[in-house]
Amino acid sequence: MKKIIKIVGIVLLSIIGIYTLFVVEESIRIANDVEAKPVIVFLKSDNNKSAGNEIVYYSLGFKLVNKYGLESSMVGQELWLFDTFLLWGWIS
Repeated sequence: MKKIIKIVGIVLLSIIGIYTLFVVEESIRIANDVEAKPVIVFLKSDNNKSAGNEIVYYSLGFKLVNKYGLESSMVGQELWLFDTFLLWGWIS
């Protein structure tokens, strides 16, 4: 019984560790290249607002929000974990 619990624990910790590395790598890659989008994209959503345009990319457990101004230049970017926790963002 202890052996099974140990194996399950190691598998769960491995999955959590791999997912954490994936999110950190994506975060660093997207932060360094403003025009980059996530490697894995499940859904792309365009939200047109009166002040500008937003493009939202949904990926594995996080979403990337690119905000554009009136001249189609990027004015902000946000990375949300599980659509709840803001990991980082910038606005110009």
